[in-house]
Amino acid sequence: MASRHLAGGSFLNRFRRDEMLFINKQRYVRSDLASEFNKMDATDKLSNPEGKGYAVCVNDPFLLITLLMYLRERSASIILIHEDTPKTTAAELATRARCHYLVYGQLDEILTLQPPATVHEPSLLQFSSGTTGEPKLIARRWSQIDSEIDSYNRKLSPSSMDRPLILVPVSHSYGLITGLLAGMAREAEPIVVHSKNPKFSLHMIQTTENSFVYAVPFLYHLLNALGKDELKYHKLISSGAPLNETLLARLKRVSDEVWQQYGCTETGCVSLGTQLTDYTDVGTPLDDLQVSIASDGTEVSSADLPSEIIVTGGAGRVNTKDVGYWSEGGRLHLSGRMDDLINLSGLKVIPAEVERVMERMPGVEEAVVYRMNHSIWGEAVQALAVVSGAVSQNDLRQWCIEHLPAYKVPSAIKIVKEIPKSAAGKISRKYLCEMERDA
Repeated sequence: MASRHLAGGSFLNRFRRDEMLFINKQRYVRSDLASEFNKMDATDKLSNPEGKGYAVCVNDPFLLITLLMYLRERSASIILIHEDTPKTTAAELATRARCHYLVYGQLDEILTLQPPATVHEPSLLQFSSGTTGEPKLIARRWSQIDSEIDSYNRKLSPSSMDRPLILVPVSHSYGLITGLLAGMAREAEPIVVHSKNPKFSLHMIQTTENSFVYAVPFLYHLLNALGKDELKYHKLISSGAPLNETLLARLKRVSDEVWQQYGCTETGCVSLGTQLTDYTDVGTPLDDLQVSIASDGTEVSSADLPSEIIVTGGAGRVNTKDVGYWSEGGRLHLSGRMDDLINLSGLKVIPAEVERVMERMPGVEEAVVYRMNHSIWGEAVQALAVVSGAVSQNDLRQWCIEHLPAYKVPSAIKIVKEIPKSAAGKISRKYLCEMERDA
């Protein structure tokens, strides 16, 4: 029996081609999705999903994708939880998101949660990253997701038929919306790589023609180390965390095109571009958004005065708390987070600016700058650096003295083997501050 929801303007009928996507090397076609939809039609807790919220924590990306499509088409809301999350934690997150059900592990394990008093407006639910505070729940209507996908694909138009090779989890918006759903919308048959073995990702890059790789800087660092001189990309895009100068230079040497995109949970993708002028360059805004940079409510345009990025679109006006500036040609540059600014007796230090100078020193692989408490100044500049060769703390400090105003020179520099990062490859300066305070 055919699924009763596959007629008319359903999701599956939007596609001209039978081929839909790959997961690793397994191809999935329209009939595979229809078969999964039929199973879901026969599942009691999925039979009447309109206005309800579902949390999904599964390690099968095809099940995740079909659940997303099925529930979206039936006017439900969904939050995707990373597959490694323990059941009790997943249930807590689902309850905080006011969900009715939690799909955990597989389709026949759907937990009923305490139902919320309100009906959900059909949305994609996400928690903010929480790098600067308690994560908050963000609801984006499906119409907003559609608008983002359309605008994203218009911006990506010159490369629209390149094959998305998605090396990041599709439980996060970068891989899900701009990688998978945008790729499916332009019928580019995206490939989702579901493997924790970076050597398999390397193999997929080397064997996929016309690939457009979606990954985060941490993974690009790892792939570069594994691939050495043999690694070549057709095209790649980076998001989720800023590139640094050293990594951008390496990627430009081994790829036909390097793109970088910037976004936030409330608005989705804000800007993207290629032909990057430097590692802070995140291209130009999507055409359905208005982006401004303001200080104390006054719009600014000078690169000498980085200020808060403000985005206006389907989500209304969003103060991102990200710091940036415009360069020639209307290109947006990302300088860091407002929360990361270091206040030295009224003088403001942007950590990314100091990091950029440190990473220009030969032998410095990566650097992170963050605040520490100081008994006299209130705050001071501290830095961690990963180096190769014989670069010492004194060498690096002298380099900073020669290339920075005195107040921006870190008062303490530590040479480390690696810089702590989250599972998503992000650096949390808040976490580093707390480590320093507790030491």
